[in-house]
Amino acid sequence: MSDERNNHKSLHRWAVFFGAAITAGFVYTVCVYVSLLVNERDKYLNVIQSNEVKMFEKRGRRGNIYDCRGRLISASLPEYEIYMDLTVDYNQKGAGRDSFPSRLERLCQQLSARFGEETPEHLYRRLMTSYRRNDKRRNDHGVRLLNRILSFEEMQEVLQMPLLNMNPSCGGLVVKERSNRENLFGGMANRVIGAVYGSDDTTHLRLGRYGIEQSMDRELSGTKGVYVRQRVGGKRIAEPIVPAIDGSDVVLTLDMDMQDVCECALRERLAVSGARSAFMILMEVETGEIKAMVNLVQEKPGVIAQGTNMALAMNNQPGSTFKTVCLMAALETGECDSSTVLLVNGGHDKFSGEDVYDSHFYPEKYLPLSAVMARSSNVGMARLMETVYGKNRAAWREFSEDIGKLGYDDSIPIEIIGSARPVIHRYGEYEKWSGNTMTGMSRGYGVQSSALYTLNFYNAIANDGYYVQPHLVSALRRGGEFVKEFDVVKSRSRMCSRGTLEQVRAMLEGVVNRPDGTAYRFASSELFPVAGKTGTARYEMVNGEWKYQISFVGYFPADKPRYSAIVVLMCPDKAYTGMYCGGVFREVAETVWSMNQAR
Repeated sequence: MSDERNNHKSLHRWAVFFGAAITAGFVYTVCVYVSLLVNERDKYLNVIQSNEVKMFEKRGRRGNIYDCRGRLISASLPEYEIYMDLTVDYNQKGAGRDSFPSRLERLCQQLSARFGEETPEHLYRRLMTSYRRNDKRRNDHGVRLLNRILSFEEMQEVLQMPLLNMNPSCGGLVVKERSNRENLFGGMANRVIGAVYGSDDTTHLRLGRYGIEQSMDRELSGTKGVYVRQRVGGKRIAEPIVPAIDGSDVVLTLDMDMQDVCECALRERLAVSGARSAFMILMEVETGEIKAMVNLVQEKPGVIAQGTNMALAMNNQPGSTFKTVCLMAALETGECDSSTVLLVNGGHDKFSGEDVYDSHFYPEKYLPLSAVMARSSNVGMARLMETVYGKNRAAWREFSEDIGKLGYDDSIPIEIIGSARPVIHRYGEYEKWSGNTMTGMSRGYGVQSSALYTLNFYNAIANDGYYVQPHLVSALRRGGEFVKEFDVVKSRSRMCSRGTLEQVRAMLEGVVNRPDGTAYRFASSELFPVAGKTGTARYEMVNGEWKYQISFVGYFPADKPRYSAIVVLMCPDKAYTGMYCGGVFREVAETVWSMNQAR
């Protein structure tokens, strides 16, 4: 019994002892922890921050843009800012016998000689001051070595210089890399290709500013990824949680050789004509692939630059190029043909009380419809409308409905944002419709259209009467593999009967080949037949004198059409439509034809 009591007391003493020891240990730990927080708070916060884990989003590499022959047009090219971390322990990192000051001096001499931003002495003093003070980093990157942004080629040169050719943990080089979007053809087709906001590192949801870069931004940008970043051993290491996906490459229908031909021809004619601006579209007839699209402005005499996308966005009265639309509608009624004789009165007459003139007077009182089209007679076209349709409201309604059936203003879903759709007033929807409306439309007034829609109509004439959707993008590619190819979209039925189409095509050839044609000798070629139509429309009044929009639209070769094109000049010194616009068309057509023969 006595032994049991002694054992019990012994266990009790040990329990008390261990309890007291545990309590003392806990109190000591708390005291040490509080002491650390109070006395060495900054030190341990720096340790924590130096290993701080941060999550961030990063967008994948932006896709490139190529032309139809696989040539790189627009790409994200790397560029660099360089800094130096002067807090690295140079002497403990295997610097060898050469001292830090001597290597730094040689570095400053080479940087100054190559880039010339600072004298070697000034740069050396600035860097050595930071080194001797053992300065902390001035920012997240270090002390900046150069103010300029370096290209990839310049960066390769810098990496061969003293200190910078060493391991960053030894030499202290800190590089900030970013991407810059560049047009590798020097701005050619700039408004089609487009531009982006900022660099690829931006967090903006949409990067594209205009052109294909904007309209295909989702495909080019790819998707964002989620990454975690922390400092390990003085370095930042980023690991993906959800990897970013690079954007797709966009393959355009543009042929940069043809683009160059069109730009050079149009630039030269813009300077000669003194026009305010000029634009042009070249399209493949069977596929609707746009091979070139040019938009130029003359900022002052002799100074020509890339302009806004007038070829798609500028709606204006098309002038005489719209006569072909009215001609086709009239032929479809069966009430006339190319031999129908019309009263023209030498180029002047009245319609519903309005004087209508041709561009010049001539002795003939009557002309066949084929000559009316060749000469682009305003009087003849107005007479045709009244002869075929009449002068009453029922006639206006029938004319309006027939124009609508031709599909001229059917929507074209082109890939660039901002394309303007034509405005063709339908009878019953337009309060101002009068006796002059139909005759005015027959010569291209009271109608609004962009160059794209005018070209699309003539391209359908060349394509055996079938509309084919104009487009600028042919495929998407990722990792060298095609992920999507865009099919040709062709209408199921002809715009008009085959008989009407044959007559229209013959009359368009007459505009170029007949001696009385408005484009005779200007747009015609000895290499192949050409068909098309000139157009002149009033644009604005300046100092009591009208300024004009002049144009030529057509296709070649006329017997087996392969390409269609439209050329437009705004406010030239003289309204020499055939010479200015027809001349550009012929120069481009012959050059493109020769290029295809050589390939």
